[in-house]
Amino acid sequence: MPVKQYRCVVGALTIRSQPQTGDQFKTGQQLKLNEIISANDDNRVEAAGLVWLPHARGWSAERSIDGRLVYLLDAALRPKERLWGINIDPYNPAGNPMAAKLAGLGWVRFVFHVSSKGHTLDQAFAFYDPIIHAHAQSGTKILLILLHDTYLGNAPWRTGDWDTYIRGYAEMASAIARHYKGIVDAYEIWNEQDQPPEAQSVPTSIYVPPQNYATMLVASAQAIKLADPAAKVITGGLVSGDSLNYMLKVQQRAGGTLPVDGISVHPYGLTPPDASPFPNWSRGQLGGLITQMSGAFPRIPLWITEIGVPRVDVTNRSYWPGIANYMNKTFALIQSTYFHIVPVLIWFAWADSMDGAGIVTDAQNPKGAIFDTFFRSLHADQPVYARPAPTPYDGKIMLAHVAAQLVAENSIGELAQRINTSAANAKALLIRSSSGTAWQGQSDNKMGMTINGPNDLARWASELARYRIDLHAWHEVWGRDPAAEINLIAQAAQAPGVMSLILELDPARLALKNSADIRNFMIGLRRVLPGTLHIGASFDGRPETFNAVNLPEWFPFINSWHPKVFHGQFSNGQQNAAQFLAATFSALRPYARPVIPMLQAEPTGGRPVPPDQIRQAARLAFETYSAPAVSFWRLGAIGAAEFSAIQGVAVPWTAGLVPAAPGPETLVTQTTAPLRIRSAPRTDASIVGFLQPGEKITVLERSIAGAMVWVRLDRGWSLSRNGATGEIYLA
Repeated sequence: MPVKQYRCVVGALTIRSQPQTGDQFKTGQQLKLNEIISANDDNRVEAAGLVWLPHARGWSAERSIDGRLVYLLDAALRPKERLWGINIDPYNPAGNPMAAKLAGLGWVRFVFHVSSKGHTLDQAFAFYDPIIHAHAQSGTKILLILLHDTYLGNAPWRTGDWDTYIRGYAEMASAIARHYKGIVDAYEIWNEQDQPPEAQSVPTSIYVPPQNYATMLVASAQAIKLADPAAKVITGGLVSGDSLNYMLKVQQRAGGTLPVDGISVHPYGLTPPDASPFPNWSRGQLGGLITQMSGAFPRIPLWITEIGVPRVDVTNRSYWPGIANYMNKTFALIQSTYFHIVPVLIWFAWADSMDGAGIVTDAQNPKGAIFDTFFRSLHADQPVYARPAPTPYDGKIMLAHVAAQLVAENSIGELAQRINTSAANAKALLIRSSSGTAWQGQSDNKMGMTINGPNDLARWASELARYRIDLHAWHEVWGRDPAAEINLIAQAAQAPGVMSLILELDPARLALKNSADIRNFMIGLRRVLPGTLHIGASFDGRPETFNAVNLPEWFPFINSWHPKVFHGQFSNGQQNAAQFLAATFSALRPYARPVIPMLQAEPTGGRPVPPDQIRQAARLAFETYSAPAVSFWRLGAIGAAEFSAIQGVAVPWTAGLVPAAPGPETLVTQTTAPLRIRSAPRTDASIVGFLQPGEKITVLERSIAGAMVWVRLDRGWSLSRNGATGEIYLA
């Protein structure tokens, strides 16, 4: 493997003479934040719970083996998704820009008002639907804030009855998530709930005591997960100086685990180095908060859902350059140094009527350097990776579960807690729900964990949601009574909380052998399932067995392959993972679907799979074959050593991604009259030609001047977009 450059992403990283942690190995030197070193990946070593990289000055830790802590990152990596966003206010005409103005942005965030407007939920949907659909269709992700404006209920901040309120709040969250399933990307549970009233100079939020917020978080996370399994749930934005202790109390009251996909913070007043918008305004370093929170909650991404400069004299233009510099350096710091911790960065706000913090005035006039810097960041926030075919498993480590009677635990909660404690990086279960025309519960005897219908799957999903563990239904296909089997599969696949369906193809039981039988079965199944439902297929991963299940006939109906690569079993305990993975991935190349191998963690003939072999198999799948995810076989046979090995599997930042093709960008003229071509990116530059309506151009360069976005073609410059008016000329 070639030598790569790594960037230090901590404040100071010790350089050692050997890959060991003792003081005697310290060289007295350190790597500083953002310092670059060169290292060969092939020379990394695991020792003392860390992965070490040798470089010209000695040895430094790259990360902890379990992936909880990261010290060095590949310097070439950049965010895999767009992170830049803006807070808007749909009920405020000045704060509600057209979706077209924000095309290319990563996120928009706004409150979902219901109670505050005296509306029914249906009236709220009627108002928000066109706005939400417009942003979704433009490619911008949507983060909805759910708080007292959404559901007033019995106002427990006055009555003290939080339990009654939380039940109603969770029901409201469920209804909203169900309505926007597959459209809204994330939900934020409350806003600035950690700020007690006496600490608020201007009332902006309603304080929720940590014990009550823990109950609210668990209930709403479960409700949203059942309504839309793919939607993310994050905490309300934390803003107080005691946010860390507040969240630690919430975590404790929630049973030791936060059931969220992200922790939201509002780090007002915290800045990158030398980036304070005004003298003596900064009250600390932004990097310090990120380090503190990620250290306390290492497996949970940190979302910055508000940051900016509110409550200033919006007419004072002398403030604008300083605010723009602060914005620019904040974006640059997150994008270059902390993107592995902070996947979302949302500026506050669009218009000045939003707490005096706009990038435009209420008349929609751009505020000079602030507006320009915002849109420069938008254009700089382009991922350099592409995901050939997204799956519900992307970036996940998964575990296979066959039957309750095979595990030691006596309840779903106990099993989820065991997974969370022993392999906290495993965030999805492949659960065998049924075989042929029978639910799994017909051959299982452990009450409380058996699956005898969609309600049982919903119960599993609800319990797993406490730990943000995804549920995927796994059905063993027989095909002896196709109509009955299709009916059963449809019930399992559409049970609340189920994210996908995996069909197991075992030739010993599979009656569907010839092409016509397979096609008829899958056409019938696809007809009764939502078109968006992801279907995977699992089978023996040895190429010599593929013919037994007739893969070419399944191929048109399948979204992902899940081959069983049981290297220990296949090699009779010789543990040759590399050989079998190479053969499997090579054989599946003609069938162009994402490959997510099921790897062996179960002992073979009483011989355990060595922990280093478990990690090596996963590393090969991720790094050599670009698998978007992996799963491990199986719960009940995985012991402490195997769990520890799985815990040590780190999912690469670019799992399942490929470099985006850098091909030329093509735009089409959107105007009904000829569009001017100018000699320079200015409205007063000479006209040198015209583009005709519908004419295609190849973009050679972009330029932003105020609200105007210009593109250069082979004949000069043309206006692409007017950000102030929302007019689009080339798209």
